[in-house]
Amino acid sequence: MDLIRLLRSLEEFLYELVGWLVFYPRMFWRVLIHPGEVALYTRRERGKDLEHRFSDAISPVLMLILSVAIAHLPPSSSDLQQGGDHSRT
Repeated sequence: MDLIRLLRSLEEFLYELVGWLVFYPRMFWRVLIHPGEVALYTRRERGKDLEHRFSDAISPVLMLILSVAIAHLPPSSSDLQQGGDHSRT
């Protein structure tokens, strides 16, 4: 594989990752505060060309995948030390 092509792929991935880090919290907040407006926004965006869809937000499918992945992250070691075993309360 060509080194330049590999570096460009890495650059595109990092750009997408930073975009997710910016747009995910913003979109999550919008879903919590104004869910109806987010539904209308999604309908409007689905009518656009594929290249121009969700240019200022994360797509609903990616939002769902990231939300499920974050919800299933294992707890940190500090959470385990502070929380202990809650089943014996």
